[in-house]
Amino acid sequence: SISIPVGYQRLSTQDDESRDSIPGAVHSLWRAAIQGTGTSLTWSLEYVATNRDDLLQADGILNQTVINAAVGWRDKIGSVPVQVSLRAENLQDRTYETVEGYPVRGRSWFAEVKVGW
Repeated sequence: SISIPVGYQRLSTQDDESRDSIPGAVHSLWRAAIQGTGTSLTWSLEYVATNRDDLLQADGILNQTVINAAVGWRDKIGSVPVQVSLRAENLQDRTYETVEGYPVRGRSWFAEVKVGW
C-alpha cells in the first residue's frame, strides 16, 4: 500500500515574558511524504520545509527545505524475527539553522538491525 501523509505545524515564536517575537525562530513547519508498505519491505521519502519569515538567511532564502528517506525490511530467518532499516536525513547536505545559532547537521545516515522478539 502507498500513503501520502501531509502535515503542518504553526509554532509560537513569542517570548513568554516580553511577548516579543524571538528573532530567527521557525514560524511554521510543513511535512509531506510518500510511504510504501509491503509484506516485508517499507520505504518513505519525506520533504520538510521550515519558514522563518522574519529573518532572511545569508543566501536570501526564507524557507529551508530538506529531503529524508528510509527503507526497511523485516522477515524471519528460520523462526527468528529480523528487521533491518536504513535512514538518510538531509539528503541534499544543506547547511541551515532552524533556530539561529544552532545549525542542523549535514547529510546523516542511520542503520539499525534488530534480531529476536
